[in-house]
Amino acid sequence: MIKKKIGNGTFLFFPNFLNYKELIHAISTRHSGVSSNNYASLNLSFQVGDEDDNVKENHQILSQTLGFDLSSLATCQQIHQDNIAMVDGSYLKKDCFLPGNAFPETDALVTDVPGITLMTRYADCVPLIFYDPKTHTVAISHAGWKGTLLHIAQKTVEVLVKDYHCQPQHILAAIGPSIGPCCYQINSTMADQAVKELYKAQEHFVKSTNDDLYFNLWQANKKQLQRVGIKDEHLYSAELCTSCNFDLFYSYRKGKKVTGRFGALIGLR
Repeated sequence: MIKKKIGNGTFLFFPNFLNYKELIHAISTRHSGVSSNNYASLNLSFQVGDEDDNVKENHQILSQTLGFDLSSLATCQQIHQDNIAMVDGSYLKKDCFLPGNAFPETDALVTDVPGITLMTRYADCVPLIFYDPKTHTVAISHAGWKGTLLHIAQKTVEVLVKDYHCQPQHILAAIGPSIGPCCYQINSTMADQAVKELYKAQEHFVKSTNDDLYFNLWQANKKQLQRVGIKDEHLYSAELCTSCNFDLFYSYRKGKKVTGRFGALIGLR
């Protein structure tokens, strides 16, 4: 990924998206906000114990730094499932980033409306972002362990194809920072679940020298995207571990469950 210092903050960008001037996209980090202690400093979640006023100010800092309309930022109440919401023009200027206005029980968002920015929040789960430059449609998905097993990556592409008339060979996709196979240890029950739900799941297992079992969420989601027709040359994986880079990102495991959330964003200017 390409790291840029903007104002007082640090942001990351996907190289396969930067050539499209009509797009706004970014991965935020934990820098440049007003939250403190375990949430220091640019925490973007209202659901983790931080003060609401701090989180609101962090959103204002984010929108001013990246140059998008905060009132047209759409977020969702992420529940580690595979529900996908289509965001139409009625959500412009509706403050959908606030908890009471966010899309309920949703883990992926899709829009083709200029002016709307989509954002999901993370602390180890996998950010997936999409853009079809032919139909000018963007999408974002939150793929944690459960979302990966529920094939949310694949299902997001299917919505792009069915409801927005996209063609898989035109869709650009990116896999953002999340916990890596170096740190994402799983137990035997989780391994059995993966074998049951994922095609060739054993390919995503990594054994340590002392036989502990780890899982490669990046590769599992990449394989899903390839199987639904995303071209290799249109698919970028950051392969940045949030647990290993706790100074830059929030990590649920590294932070021992008490931590903030960074954001992945994409929208049409």
